[in-house]
Amino acid sequence: MLAADHGERDAILRREHLYSSHMTEWRKAAEAELERTKALLDILGKTHALLETLSESKGIQKPRQR
Repeated sequence: MLAADHGERDAILRREHLYSSHMTEWRKAAEAELERTKALLDILGKTHALLETLSESKGIQKPRQR
């Protein structure tokens, strides 16, 4: 399927009552969600490293991987 040209795309968006402000809001929301996800992954990675360090200092062996 070929992408619609600029005029066709605009006509479709108007017909569906979608405006650039909607897309701007959706883009900002998606970017904010991505930033939250990155922050959570960073925290998860740091937590994993901390727990690994603590278990090594206590002499706890890692479980075998499946």
